[in-house]
Amino acid sequence: MAPHTVLVVDDDKLTRFSLSKILGHAGYRIRQAASATEGMAAIEKERPGIVLLDILLPDRDGFAVLRAI
Repeated sequence: MAPHTVLVVDDDKLTRFSLSKILGHAGYRIRQAASATEGMAAIEKERPGIVLLDILLPDRDGFAVLRAI
């Protein structure tokens, strides 16, 4: 069975790295995005099982991204 994909959307590089490392070691496939725009593009390309979404993103409010998803 293929592992679930987790998309980590956060403009803070250390947060993305830390979450990705922890979840990757737990067996999840990880995708990262540094902005709402990158996150939405990643979702259009491959729909993840889980999205970890920062609320304060530089280009769009995280709640707006959540509504769009």
